[in-house]
Amino acid sequence: MRFLNSGGFIGPADTLYQMLIAGGEIKNTDDDQLFYTKIYLDNELKTKYKIQLDHKAELFQNLNGEQDNIELRFAGNEPFVQNLVYSSMPKVIHGNGPSKLFLSTLGNYLADSWNSEDGCLECWDGRLELQNLVETPKVVMAIFIEKPTPFMKEFWQKIDDLVYDKSSIDLLFTMALNSTKQKCPILSMITRTSTTL
Repeated sequence: MRFLNSGGFIGPADTLYQMLIAGGEIKNTDDDQLFYTKIYLDNELKTKYKIQLDHKAELFQNLNGEQDNIELRFAGNEPFVQNLVYSSMPKVIHGNGPSKLFLSTLGNYLADSWNSEDGCLECWDGRLELQNLVETPKVVMAIFIEKPTPFMKEFWQKIDDLVYDKSSIDLLFTMALNSTKQKCPILSMITRTSTTL
């Protein structure tokens, strides 16, 4: 929040256009961050165009380096991002730099993607009713467990409880754990199916 980030700005279109003209020529291969920084550091242009930075994430939230300072919260049924440092609720979330994966995670919940009553809202789009199909589609389920993970018993139970013809599931499963320390209930599921693994 301390530094200018060209990934998000807002203002009247005519003012932004004039600011771009005043900033000089910028080529497609030039550094846009540097272009806007030069405009911001020019006191005359900064004053003329009333340029301000959103230091408290009241509108924009950059994610790079800020993962520990924000949290996904809920107001009733609606998810939102809370900036823990400033107690603000930014409306525009920007996955700048190497924070794209974190942005993707937040995107699973924000912008009407999820609510606490219905869960994933887009998950039901294009849903097929299995009883209406002539043939159950083959699916591949890949499960990778790379470190000790809590609630495995519940996880395996959810996998076992899937309402899907188990013979139509090809399973790819890897577990980087000492098998003597953690039981793997999926083995009983595998022995009950006709799928060859």
